[in-house]
Amino acid sequence: MTMVDFYSGIDVMPLRPFAIAAVLVILGVAVTRALLHRRSTRLRFAGAQYVTIAAPPEVDSAGGGVLWRHLTAIERGRWRRFWWGQPYMIFEYFFSGPSLTVRIWVPGDISTAMVTQAVSNAWPGSTCTVTDAAPPLQKGTSS
Repeated sequence: MTMVDFYSGIDVMPLRPFAIAAVLVILGVAVTRALLHRRSTRLRFAGAQYVTIAAPPEVDSAGGGVLWRHLTAIERGRWRRFWWGQPYMIFEYFFSGPSLTVRIWVPGDISTAMVTQAVSNAWPGSTCTVTDAAPPLQKGTSS
């Protein structure tokens, strides 16, 4: 018996409704996930804020590692990341002559209190100022 003979004897008609249902479920999951990601992105931009960091005169070099360990609290579990996406923060460095200003763009779905607490734990004596963030550039616009 060859493979062609084996497969020619199988009746696939009873499996067709299950195949159609599987395709519809996969499409439904993909569309739902895309809509949830889009909604989550809109919410992140809507309530975004800047956390401006004023570092103390002397900082410990190990503070960076402490900051990153505290900020890992924003990581989501596998299922929440699949359905809603992973929020992110943007670090901005502004040099103006000899001075440096560090700002963190924090999306609306992350607590700025958590970020300011992480900064103060990493660098004791630092201060943070929270302000509303400007809307980000949209596709097709230039700065």
